[in-house]
Formats: sequence, C-alpha cells, structure tokens
Amino acid sequence: LAREGAEIADGTQMSEAKGQAYVYLADVLRRAGRSQQARDSLLVALSHFERKGIVPLIERTRASLLELKQ
Repeated sequence: LAREGAEIADGTQMSEAKGQAYVYLADVLRRAGRSQQARDSLLVALSHFERKGIVPLIERTRASLLELKQ
C-alpha cells in the first residue's frame, strides 16, 4: 500500500507530497527489515525536498538516513 501511495504521488506535480510518500514507504520498509530499500526511498524523498528547498524536511530526512546507517 505504501508503495502504491508513492507511485500515485509520483504522478503529481507536488514535490512535497512525493517526498512524504517516499518517507512513509521508507518507514514501512525499515520496519520490515529492508534497510537498503528504506535508504533508497529516503534518497528519493530527499531529492524531492531538495528540489523545492524545504529545509526542515531535508534535515529530517538526512537524520533518518543517518539512523539507518547505525
């Protein structure tokens, strides 16, 4: 379901919504023990946030990436 949400968001022009969908997908993947796929989703989210310059979400996503490395 989370993957479907990310795919639907990809079809929009709303970078923040796209990024958030990938953050949610990353959370589901992380909880399922799929760390590499969670990292990949967070990197996609980060690119959407950086494109729009949404600093709080950029910082939060970078922090989540660091947590996954631990």
